[in-house]
Amino acid sequence: MTDLLLIREIVLLLGLILASYFDIRKRIIPDKLNYALAGFGIILNFFDFNWIQFIFPVFVFAFFAVIYYLGKIGGGDVKLFTATAFLLPIYNNQFFLIPALFYSALISVIFLSVYYVLKYMSKGIDWNENKKGIQQAVVLGLFLVVYAGVFYFWGKLNSSMVILFFVPLLFGLVFMAFQQGIKKHFFLKQVQVSALEEDEVIAKEFLPISVSKNFNFSVKGIVTEEDKQKLKELNILEVPIYRDLPPFAPFFLMGCILAFGFPSLLNDLFFFSFFAFRIV
Repeated sequence: MTDLLLIREIVLLLGLILASYFDIRKRIIPDKLNYALAGFGIILNFFDFNWIQFIFPVFVFAFFAVIYYLGKIGGGDVKLFTATAFLLPIYNNQFFLIPALFYSALISVIFLSVYYVLKYMSKGIDWNENKKGIQQAVVLGLFLVVYAGVFYFWGKLNSSMVILFFVPLLFGLVFMAFQQGIKKHFFLKQVQVSALEEDEVIAKEFLPISVSKNFNFSVKGIVTEEDKQKLKELNILEVPIYRDLPPFAPFFLMGCILAFGFPSLLNDLFFFSFFAFRIV
């Protein structure tokens, strides 16, 4: 049992290092790598058989496939999360992927918020185009401050929880406030319809009004062949899409390392969240 766990940990870390390299250099995580990690995990699961080790990864794939379908995550990330769920489904008597993704999200929110907001500031912030985002961030920020303050003084939230959970959320609010300008200046690209690739996400909010009125997008967030054909029929030669999005695999690698080192750190947060849900 211990030997199998050590093998799972080593293989996962090596796989995530490779995935991070490809994600940074080529903005893609090779399918062969994801399939190899998942296949190796399936083999190990037969040596340490438990139905939950097969059911949980299927649930993970289904859940993130829906998010992919809506255009909120890349296909490579879906496969990487699923492969991780197969390779290391259970760790410290809990689903390993949950704390790993939690830590990954916290790290990415802090890093990306600081990096892109500073980068945007160097170009010059257009306050008018970010007016809506700023208003939303202020309202949500006030709610979070009041929410955290009430539970902190009530004794249901300690300083560690505030630092771990609410501080990254505040960084996220800064990104939310300026996301319109950040997306426009750093992620937006004009691409020929004929050159659209799999997993491309059309930036609908940046389409001309005339195009938006005449083109009915499907519920999919990703571009389909049907969408491309419709665009061509409307004589639309190019569309704005989101490209050069930050790679997530390096953050996921760091999140997994933290999940190895602090696997039980989220227990209090989970209990707090359940308690808060019951009260609020």
